[in-house]
Amino acid sequence: MTAEQRIAVVPEFGPEMCSLDIESMNFSVFPLAEKIKEWKYPWEKLMMELSRDFVFKNTFSDLEVFTKAMKKHNVKPEIGIYGTNGLYNTGFLVRTGQLDLPVAYTSVFEAPVGGGQAAVKRGYVRAASPSAF
Repeated sequence: MTAEQRIAVVPEFGPEMCSLDIESMNFSVFPLAEKIKEWKYPWEKLMMELSRDFVFKNTFSDLEVFTKAMKKHNVKPEIGIYGTNGLYNTGFLVRTGQLDLPVAYTSVFEAPVGGGQAAVKRGYVRAASPSAF
C-alpha cells in the first residue's frame, strides 16, 4: 500500500486528529497465534503468522506525504512514539517545518513492536526530549 493510499482517509473523512506513527518498525503479532485455540475465520491464523516477516514502513518520504495531507486538511497528528527514534524523528519533522509545535504524542512502549522495558524507555525519552527539538 502506498503512502498516498494510507493517508486517503484524511480527505475522505476529515477527522480533527489522526494517528501518525513516526518510525518504521518490526510489527509482529505472530506469538499470539499460539494462544488462540479457536478461529472464527480460516484466514486469521495465517495473517497473524505472516506478521513474523513484516516491517511496518514509515520512511521520511512517507512521513512527508502524511504530514502534507494532514496540514492541507487541517488535521492534527497524534504521534505514536515506540522508542527514542520516534522522538528524534519528531524533532526532525518539527525543525524542517513538516510538523508544528505543540505536538500531541502517545508513548507506545509495551506493544509487541515496542520491545518492552517501558519504565526505562519513559525515563530515557524524558531525559532526551530537550535535545530532540
